[in-house]
Amino acid sequence: MKRYFDFGSVRPFQYFFGLAGILGVIFAFISENEQRFFVMHLALWMLQTLGPIAILVYTHIGLHKLRFFDEKNAWLKLLVSGIIGAAIFSPIALCLDVLWGNDSLPNNLNKLVYLWLDELLGVIPPITISWIAINAPWLLGYKLITANIESSEKQELIAPKLEIDKNSANKDDFLLPINQDTLGEIIYLKSELHYLLVVGTKGKDLILYNLRDAIQNIPGHLGAQAHRSYWVTYSHITKVIKQGRQAKIVMSNGAEIPVSRNNIELFSAYL
Repeated sequence: MKRYFDFGSVRPFQYFFGLAGILGVIFAFISENEQRFFVMHLALWMLQTLGPIAILVYTHIGLHKLRFFDEKNAWLKLLVSGIIGAAIFSPIALCLDVLWGNDSLPNNLNKLVYLWLDELLGVIPPITISWIAINAPWLLGYKLITANIESSEKQELIAPKLEIDKNSANKDDFLLPINQDTLGEIIYLKSELHYLLVVGTKGKDLILYNLRDAIQNIPGHLGAQAHRSYWVTYSHITKVIKQGRQAKIVMSNGAEIPVSRNNIELFSAYL
């Protein structure tokens, strides 16, 4: 799910369903209670918030399987998945409205279709607008960072100095042998067979290490793996160039890094 919704260090599942649950509770308290028991009133509101968000999330993910959808602009994707998801939820919303009002569905097919169309027109605008709104932050480049991240980690990725205390440092820290004075800030990492090329603002260094283990030692909010052979620092990305279904990242030093198809949306959204 994180492939399609990158909020930073907060999981999409927690973000979407946590927000939907909070809204359900708020609406339950501020709306008029037509139910005999408040628990039932709360349950209906939770269905009205958790139901649409679940449908929207999996509709959006499912549409990504289609080539024509996967290639569209991120904002347009949200608009399309929002409309389709709202349409899917509309029959459920109609049933909830009937249950809410303790009424029964009409036996006449024409009246039933009319009620459904009326419900459809009623749910599409608010659900679609809400869907775009709750996804807007990550499309605009904002990320959610958990409170346990140290303030020093929120700065740009810096290669440590040789004076670092190697007795207290993590033995798996691949940056230990790198000199900050000759390397500067890290721009990107590149896998070179069994070696790792570390490219900085002042120079570069080749060390005996693999890319996968290096990425595991870097806080996720500082950068991401653009390609199976490359990891890049977010703060040194200048632009993303799309060429059909392919893309590449231009870094602050002019280097052009290939981007795998699965990561194009992630880097486009960051910028």
